[in-house]
Amino acid sequence: MYHLPTDLGETSDLYPVQTAKAEELDNKLAAYLQEVNPELAKKLSSY
Repeated sequence: MYHLPTDLGETSDLYPVQTAKAEELDNKLAAYLQEVNPELAKKLSSY
């Protein structure tokens, strides 16, 4: 997870300091994919 406005080169991963936000975004993406493409969501959930 990166803050692109200040880190265009994606050199500073924010996941270690913002794990709750990363998990929130992951859950939102999973819910969205389940809604629009359940088959793809199932395939991606194994990652």
